[in-house]
Amino acid sequence: MKKLIIFILLVIILLYGGYKYSEYIFPQKFSEYVSLYSDSYNLDKELVYSVIKAESNFNKDATSYKNAIGLMQITKETGRWAAEKIGIDNYSDEMLKVPEINIQIGTWYLNYLIEELENENYAVMAYNAGINNVKNWIEEGCFKNEDGFRNVPYKETRRYIQKVNFYKKVYGFLYRD
Repeated sequence: MKKLIIFILLVIILLYGGYKYSEYIFPQKFSEYVSLYSDSYNLDKELVYSVIKAESNFNKDATSYKNAIGLMQITKETGRWAAEKIGIDNYSDEMLKVPEINIQIGTWYLNYLIEELENENYAVMAYNAGINNVKNWIEEGCFKNEDGFRNVPYKETRRYIQKVNFYKKVYGFLYRD
């Protein structure tokens, strides 16, 4: 209920004069790469923007406490594995700081997770908590009832999936054709 109220308030603010400021709060930076790679990997642009906002708030130089790098917060291990799968020649970990490469790897990986888990929400949780954790949660029946994401064992992941879904709704409202 709290999320709904916040969403409604945000919509009202944006409709009554705040819309001109929406591009600062919910930007579409790096749109050429988001468009290219979301189309290439059959993802909604709103989802990609939402993950970028949640992960780095569009800071291409962001580094997490888990040593994830760049816009979509890719770990070095995931970057190396994905670069090999995608066929990025002469890959180095430093390339994760390059927006185009980071978005290419991040969108490929997000698509991979969606295909593996056959569910966008599970994929977003796996993007945060790891695919094996999410597979275990599915096996344990964490998502059998209709309680949303209250049964996600990791508090960080519960907040993350809620944040990404909220951002996706806002991006859809603001920018969907």
